[in-house]
This record gives sequence, structure tokens and C-alpha cells, in this order.
Amino acid sequence: NLLQEQVGKALAREPPSVTISLPSTRTITRALDQAREGFVREASAGDDLWKWAKILDSPSAPRARLRNYEVWRGEVGAPLDASDTSIGQALALRTSSLTSASLLFEVSGPDGTFEPWDEQSASAIVCAWDPSLGRLSLAPEHLLVVRVPTEESTAGKRSPLVG
Repeated sequence: NLLQEQVGKALAREPPSVTISLPSTRTITRALDQAREGFVREASAGDDLWKWAKILDSPSAPRARLRNYEVWRGEVGAPLDASDTSIGQALALRTSSLTSASLLFEVSGPDGTFEPWDEQSASAIVCAWDPSLGRLSLAPEHLLVVRVPTEESTAGKRSPLVG
């Protein structure tokens, strides 16, 4: 079936992910620990796709943090402070109904630092032109997401934005 083949190809390009279920009252620190444990569990299964996650279980494990992730836009949000704040409170989840949130498990660089977060910027998606199709390509390998300053963040300054 062509549809199943296309879905299979799309899933093959998906990055490794772990799904965890936890009450909205769980702390961010505990949610981070649970996510790390999930990645380590997958790495111990021996699949090459998860080889990178083995380091998360070592004494020299890199730092990690959770970030909000808007799946429908592909937008990575602000880092969640690892604290005693509940995950529900940090994400403003409603407790009266079933809720879910997508989070990104971000691993620091070798020097222990993370990519800087600039709340005053937005993501822009750049699509490559595919001459064989004669149009823009939306294939993942032809997309690039860049962070650009917002109008508010450049108010009164010389703006690199093109109008």
C-alpha cells in the first residue's frame, strides 16, 4: 500500500522519542529524571538509533533540560527551569480534563552549555526550491528553521529584518 509505505518513510525520519505519562502535579525535576530514564532504557535495548543515549546513564553524563515543544509548528519553546514547580503549573495545563504536552529533551554540549534562548525572537522556516518539482519543497531535508528577532525586540534599533 502506497500510504503505508509513505508513513513508514516518514516514521523512519523521525528522531528518537520517548513517551512518558505523569500527573500534572509531578515536578519538572522529576519529569526530567523520568525522561532521562526513558532514553537510557531505550539505549539499553541495543538499537543503533539510541546509541547516543547510553552516555545519559554515566557519571559523566551531559546536562539535560526540558523545553516546551509545539509539534504543529515545530517550534521549540523556552526551557523549563528544573525546579520544584509542577509540570502542570509550568505549562499552564488544565487539571479538569485530560491534557498532554510535547516536550523536548535537550542535552548540553560537551562544555555543559546549552544553545542560548532568546524569548524576543521567533522561528522562520526557510524552504528550498526544488527545480525537479518546479516549486518549493517541504521535504524535511529541504527545510531550515532559523530564529530571527521580532519587531518588538528591535524597536528603536537598526533591524536586520527585510520588510
